[in-house]
Amino acid sequence: MAQPDFGLLTGQHRSSWIRLRTMIVLRWVAIVGQLVALTVAQRLFSLQLEVGLCYLAVGVSVMGNLIAIFIFPENKRLTEFENLLMVMFDLLQLGFLLFLTGGLHNPFALLLLGPVTISATILTTRSTLVMGRWRSQSSRYYRFFTFPCGRTKGSCCMFLKSLCLETGPPW
Repeated sequence: MAQPDFGLLTGQHRSSWIRLRTMIVLRWVAIVGQLVALTVAQRLFSLQLEVGLCYLAVGVSVMGNLIAIFIFPENKRLTEFENLLMVMFDLLQLGFLLFLTGGLHNPFALLLLGPVTISATILTTRSTLVMGRWRSQSSRYYRFFTFPCGRTKGSCCMFLKSLCLETGPPW
């Protein structure tokens, strides 16, 4: 009986599916979304945010993207370790933004699953477990240690009440 050769499904080849260009485009989309969310939260909802630190966190992603664009060729395929570092960086950056904007009380906390989902799709089981473990530990931290969510007038938005520290998230 012949053994099926799944080729691309083996751990050695699985991580080289994704190009650096794909990760850069995904990160640009995330950067635009983060900038829009910060602007809306600050201007429309009048939330008090550590704006300088928030924009610094987004700026680090911009710098990382620009460095990757200018140093590496456009069609470079990332190794397992490079993919893990890229996705881990995204998880850390998003976690830092959540820390600054209310932690797990922020509705965008669900986006912490994005890097882990990408990891499960393109990385080996070992790397995915590392990412999942890190996300789990950081989520516990963000539950208790965050900058508070509040309005510039000192009161919490009624429609955002579940996002502030007075109540916990639904999960």
